[in-house]
Amino acid sequence: MYVGRFLLFGRTEEGESVAVYGVCSRSFPDRRAKVSGDTAHIVPEDPEDVIENPYIAYTCARVVDDHLVLTNGAQTVPIADKLEDGVPPREALISVTFAMDYEHDEYGTPRISLVTDGESAWLGKAARDEVTFVRVEPGDGEGYLLSVYGEYSDVPREPNVVLSGDDPLSVEPVASFDHFVCAVVARRTEDEWRLEARN
Repeated sequence: MYVGRFLLFGRTEEGESVAVYGVCSRSFPDRRAKVSGDTAHIVPEDPEDVIENPYIAYTCARVVDDHLVLTNGAQTVPIADKLEDGVPPREALISVTFAMDYEHDEYGTPRISLVTDGESAWLGKAARDEVTFVRVEPGDGEGYLLSVYGEYSDVPREPNVVLSGDDPLSVEPVASFDHFVCAVVARRTEDEWRLEARN
């Protein structure tokens, strides 16, 4: 199953909050996730690739105090900036994602965005023909998965993933996504978010 990019937020069966931003790509598979402190980026191995498509390099994660921002594009930074300025998570996520709209590339790629404090999350999508935002609150072992394309491209209102085991990338359907390239896995432990690059 090909989904393009995806977001996953939930709680493990032990109650640990986890979030994932993942990249599956057919066009630009030579990309890596890189973590630097409280920020993570998606970068091409060949910087010249950005000339061909400026949407393939971006900040995908940023921690702001108790909150984690995860997105599939340039909306990460302005959402995080609004949080730093004291704007509530709902307003920050919706206003920025809606204003930036879908990516005006040849595919009309939807923007997908998430802001979470570890207990609940605002999750949303701005596409060419759809704008949807919902608040989700998973129980232990439950996850919410949103992808750019395919079967999981509708913003979920109910949990649609079972988070069993320690590795959120190993659960189904995530483990069977085609053309997986890289991901950032975030875990909330001891009241702080920790980011890990998975390449």
